[in-house]
Amino acid sequence: MTEQHFPIIQSLYATVPEYARMEKRELPLSDSILQEEFLHPDTVSLIGYNEGEPVLLIDYLPKHPRDGTPWIGLFLLAASQHGTGTSSRLLTAFFDQFLNRELQVHLAVLPDNLKARRFWIKNGFRFVRPSISNRGQQVDVYVCDLNKNK
Repeated sequence: MTEQHFPIIQSLYATVPEYARMEKRELPLSDSILQEEFLHPDTVSLIGYNEGEPVLLIDYLPKHPRDGTPWIGLFLLAASQHGTGTSSRLLTAFFDQFLNRELQVHLAVLPDNLKARRFWIKNGFRFVRPSISNRGQQVDVYVCDLNKNK
């Protein structure tokens, strides 16, 4: 990911303004926020494509300093792709390509994000505990055991 990808990030966020509202963010995101979040040296940011179009933004921490597991910080799908199965296909590809040696992956879901909660549960995640995000928001932590089919 480079600064040249910022317009793609902005366009993906613009398709789901309700998510930005849940995060208490104003769109468009500032360049300083984009740099801090998507060019951070400890995280990996990826853009997922479907038929040549950017449709997914993933940001993840390969190794959390407290538990040593990967954490998905963002999995943002373009609104045009909701309900098409694209997100599950891209999630599987992400797991296969980037997390194939991992036993577990964690993530946090905003409590009001019911679509996300359903998606993650459908894809094998289970609720672990409530927590507070690094941005000070209440979140629910989920985990997925990746070694089930290995």
